[in-house]
Amino acid sequence: MNHDTKIGAAGELFVFEILSTLGLPWFDWPNWESTIRGLVAIHPRYTGMDNWPGRETPDITYDDRSGVLTAILIAKGYLEEQVWRNARPKYFMEVKTTTGECGDRLYISSNQYQLMRRYTFPPGRSVPNVYIIFRVFNLGRNNLSVKLYVDPEAHRLRGDLVFESQTWTVRPRA
Repeated sequence: MNHDTKIGAAGELFVFEILSTLGLPWFDWPNWESTIRGLVAIHPRYTGMDNWPGRETPDITYDDRSGVLTAILIAKGYLEEQVWRNARPKYFMEVKTTTGECGDRLYISSNQYQLMRRYTFPPGRSVPNVYIIFRVFNLGRNNLSVKLYVDPEAHRLRGDLVFESQTWTVRPRA
């Protein structure tokens, strides 16, 4: 098993545990739609957890039918109250984890990038789908932390997140 994959699963578990403490109605294992979630089955609380059998879109999804998560994001300053107080969006949450600092590079796939761009929203308007990057950093250290990027496309446009396209080097076998 790849070391980066284990780091990713640990970060996902950290975020899943945080979300589990928020009292979100109908939030449970099926919301964790990651193809690597089965790696946490070594933890007694997650015995029997398998990898997500379907096609992974984001790591965690949540249909906020009750508005609890939206109210929390409003209270924490991530969403504008005037715009979002009556909204009941579905959240698409991608977890990106490193053992280093928050400013360290992280990788997103082209599918994640496209989803991020599709689920952006204009200022002053709520939308039915919200994309969030949970940036987990300092994994394995005493100062483990997480930073949220609600609507990462807006962060990209403001320059808060800098995206660089990745190219592959290909060499024919001689």
